[in-house]
Amino acid sequence: LGFHGGLFGKIDLKILTLETRLMLHSTEVEYILDEDSGTNTGLLQSEKFKNLDVPVMVGFNLLFFDVYTGPVVHLHLDAVSDLLAHEEYSTRFKTATYGWRGGLGISLGSTSLAVEYEYNFSHFGDHIEIGGESFNFGDNPSRILLTLGIDIF
Repeated sequence: LGFHGGLFGKIDLKILTLETRLMLHSTEVEYILDEDSGTNTGLLQSEKFKNLDVPVMVGFNLLFFDVYTGPVVHLHLDAVSDLLAHEEYSTRFKTATYGWRGGLGISLGSTSLAVEYEYNFSHFGDHIEIGGESFNFGDNPSRILLTLGIDIF
């Protein structure tokens, strides 16, 4: 579960629209650690991440819906991790990671509501290194976002 908030700009180009955003996004992830033998120790560890997300999307209007898609860059700002208590743990956060976002929205006056899907090109957990061994959980992280936009200008 995470939260995001920020600013957006939208340019209408007759048939297409161009939209970009600056969004501060925070996510918390929990891990359960296992011993080398594979025994579940039940030790729950959490990590919290803060990123600045910058999606640039192209869209069009279909009936009364806004349909859009485009690339997104995640700029890593900060992380707090329970895993730092483990002597062998180290992090290898990339300065930026990339993904793709698409969505469907509706605008009512100065308010817009959208449901978006985001797929990231990096692997989940690829920043984790314990005892010199790199980890990669094999899944590319994805998420569903519910976005409320309010036009103030």
